[in-house]
Amino acid sequence: MGVCEYEVRMESKVTHSECSGNRKPEKIHLHDKIKDVDNGWSWLVVSACFTLQAFISATYSTYGIMLRVLTKDLNRSVFQLSWISSISGGGTSAFSHLVGMIIHKKGHRTVVLLGTVLTAGGSILSIFAVDHYLLYFTMGVMNGIGLACVNMSSLIIIYDYFYLKRAVAMSIANAGLSVGNFIFPYVVNYLIEEYGWRGSSLLMGGFFLQGLCCCVVFNKQDSATLDALLIKDKLDIQKTEEKIQKKTTSLLKDFLFYRCLISQFLIGLCGYIFIIYLPLFCAQRFGENSTVGTFLVSMVGVGSLIGRVIFALIVNKWPDSATLVYAIGGAGCGLCYQLAVLCYSTPLMFIVTIAQGIFNGAWVTMSTMMLAQNFGMERLHLTCGIAYTCAGISTFAGSPLAAKITDLSGNIESAYMVNGALFIISGLVLIPTGFKLVCSSNKGARSAISFINVWITDPVLFI
Repeated sequence: MGVCEYEVRMESKVTHSECSGNRKPEKIHLHDKIKDVDNGWSWLVVSACFTLQAFISATYSTYGIMLRVLTKDLNRSVFQLSWISSISGGGTSAFSHLVGMIIHKKGHRTVVLLGTVLTAGGSILSIFAVDHYLLYFTMGVMNGIGLACVNMSSLIIIYDYFYLKRAVAMSIANAGLSVGNFIFPYVVNYLIEEYGWRGSSLLMGGFFLQGLCCCVVFNKQDSATLDALLIKDKLDIQKTEEKIQKKTTSLLKDFLFYRCLISQFLIGLCGYIFIIYLPLFCAQRFGENSTVGTFLVSMVGVGSLIGRVIFALIVNKWPDSATLVYAIGGAGCGLCYQLAVLCYSTPLMFIVTIAQGIFNGAWVTMSTMMLAQNFGMERLHLTCGIAYTCAGISTFAGSPLAAKITDLSGNIESAYMVNGALFIISGLVLIPTGFKLVCSSNKGARSAISFINVWITDPVLFI
């Protein structure tokens, strides 16, 4: 169906004969329809997405608390139990593309319904586990697929209900991760103390079922609004389709693209190790009965929220700094891993944890913008798909690798040091590029560009 035929459905005043010539579509028709998308029911959808993102955070941020209890109750090593979070986190990334296809066919409400039932069912069925193998399926596979459904739908639906205020709506929805990261460690820790890990899993499964209320507000958008968005998207696709075909081959020949993939792979390997093993780290350092671990896990959420706001404002003010902010965030997270090993007091650990959350908010927020800045919006879907697939693959190995290092060395400090070093490398590989982009936008810094350009394009000269 052509662009003009979409306009006929939107505006009866525009006839097919008028569109048969070379007249360009009137943008005022698109604006009149699109400007109404960001109001009313759309903000209720954002609140539902915020809640669903908090549910997602409830799983990832509390697994470290569950890990301490599971190692004692099931009498299994950290390495054996680490595969649970690995399967869950890797599965969430691995199934994202499949979930996107299901959303296209069945809609957001059906996908969120499926994801909510799978996530809740995985938590409820976990209470029957007498060994870690059942947990691989319930907490790992079922939660991974369920969270993939909930995560993808709660983010993609923003594009159906918003246009002019998409960035604001997306920021509010993503803030649910930080808020959930702050609240749920206390909730799960209390439930474990009162009812044990099985009772906690049962109650959390019932809590996840509240996501069914969120999917109710995911109504099908009205045809006029969708037509307006489809016309806008169709116009963008017509402008960029030929560019994508010409640039796909050059993308695979771009040395910068491979450095971005290396960065994403290393971040997937190390990105969640800090928060997963933080309760175990604090138990070894401050005592088994210490509640410091729960407190610090929640502080990661606070720091992440602060980081998201601060760095979003920085990049909004200086758009060319997205890659540099992403790289600094990765290197900063790795540095916090190393500093945590040197902290033997709660106040110092508090400072390091807040800093880690802030830097974590930087690279998480800037991941997509970094790819868009370096490879263009017309190739964003392609670069994001490849980059996030690399991160998803490495996520499968991240937690077991850290657990194996912990089992071999007898302490979590070794795992923090190794993963911190890899995290620093993930940022360093892109810092020269980020610095170059910032300098390119600053007329007073032109003198540094030539040196950086040679370092990036031909690093062999400096070996």
